[in-house]
Amino acid sequence: MRRRRLWKIAEIATTIVAASSFTTGWGLWMRFAYTRPTAASSDRLYALDTHGWRVYLTTGEHYMLTSLIALFVVSAVIAVVIDRRKRPFDSN
Repeated sequence: MRRRRLWKIAEIATTIVAASSFTTGWGLWMRFAYTRPTAASSDRLYALDTHGWRVYLTTGEHYMLTSLIALFVVSAVIAVVIDRRKRPFDSN
């Protein structure tokens, strides 16, 4: 019973992390897409293309966006694996 509760908490936590990182990443993507310069420069090397609208990001902005997307993928996979393997929310 105690292990089942632990797996429930773990699944809920990873789901919250996945949802939070996804929404934050999406919001940041949209903010960058409409507030960054459309011309590349020496410090803006990474292109961000949103429906044909291309802007250029700095290394830090690119790293932040990539990290949030990676965090979403990893935490979503962990949540799905916990749900499928441990089934903490089954009624048994």
